[in-house]
This record gives sequence, C-alpha cells and structure tokens, in this order.
Amino acid sequence: MADKIMSAKEWWSSQPNLQFDPNYPFGFADAYARYYHAEASKGLEQKYRELLWRTHGHDGLYGDDGQMTCSDCLVAGWACDYRNDALSDLELSRHAALLHRVNVAVLAAHKEAVGK
Repeated sequence: MADKIMSAKEWWSSQPNLQFDPNYPFGFADAYARYYHAEASKGLEQKYRELLWRTHGHDGLYGDDGQMTCSDCLVAGWACDYRNDALSDLELSRHAALLHRVNVAVLAAHKEAVGK
C-alpha cells in the first residue's frame, strides 16, 4: 500500500479545478474512490510482473540494471520483457515456458524408459 493516502478532505483541497455538480452528487465520491484505489494498488502490478518473471521456469533471467528479461523466452519468440510487455502476453509466455519444461521432462523420462 502507498506510504500515506490522503483523506477525502485533504484530497478535495488538493483538487482546485474539481467542481461540484449538483446533477451528479456522487461525482466527488467516485473521483475520490478512483484516487484511493489507484494509490492503494500502487506497486501491485510490478510485484506481479516480478513474480511471473522469477517463476516462469527459465534459467535465462537478466535482472541487472533494473531489467526483467529472459533470453530463453526471446529465443523461443515469446514475450520476454517482464517489465514492459503486456501482462496478457507475459502470462501466455509463462504458460508456454512451463508447458515446454514439462514436455522436456516427459520426453527425457520416456527416452530413459525406452532406452532401458
């Protein structure tokens, strides 16, 4: 959660151009709710992106200088920039990477069983 979320009164006083509309009396409450939820959820997307990056199953992670990329995903043609690519693309990349890892393990087990 954000360090300090302004109270409704503080927020209202920091909005010099916000006008009360008598035809829409809940406009203030809606605007404050949008502000509150945006502040309360700051950082959650970044944490989710980092979780996807760290747990997607590849070894080619590059995280120096603040980047979150994966060279294995890049070679496979999947979304690889876990800091900037669309979340939907990253979720597909993670799913594909995990399935690929399972397929490699199953193939190795099959080769071992057949080879015996």
